[in-house]
Amino acid sequence: MTAAIDFLHPEVPPRLGWVLLGAGAVALVAALAVDRHYEAEQAEASRSAQALLEQERQRQQPIRVVAPTPAELRLRQAEADARSPWLATLRAVETLTGDPVYLRSLAIEPATGTVKLEAEAPSFAEALAYAKALDDDGALHPAFLSSHEQSVDPATGKSTVRFNVAGRWNRR
Repeated sequence: MTAAIDFLHPEVPPRLGWVLLGAGAVALVAALAVDRHYEAEQAEASRSAQALLEQERQRQQPIRVVAPTPAELRLRQAEADARSPWLATLRAVETLTGDPVYLRSLAIEPATGTVKLEAEAPSFAEALAYAKALDDDGALHPAFLSSHEQSVDPATGKSTVRFNVAGRWNRR
């Protein structure tokens, strides 16, 4: 038995073939999508591992400290001096000391923050006014008259009061 071949009507492929071809195409697209997803995850894991290695490398490297320039050192010292209470205290003493009060000595004890002044004035009232002015200024608070003595200058015969003022400097 021989099968007859009909050349006028081409043979139609079976439906099962078309279904299998479609299923194969879908499987191919799905396999490509899964492969791309896997490659993206691998690349992300590689970047994370590289970043961790770089962080560890940076942590293990010694920190290089740049030595400040002489100008930076002077600026730091000037900033520290400007913040210290000494400047305000010395400005107050300089501003408030004038005729008729004359400053004879100034002693600063940094550990305790105390300032001791020895001065001279023509009268006790002016000595007291000077101590009050220092106290009112606020740079030395409390400032008080700790001692005084009346003396006479043998050359001129004028009477003067030598007195001591003590106080603590304050941070403003």
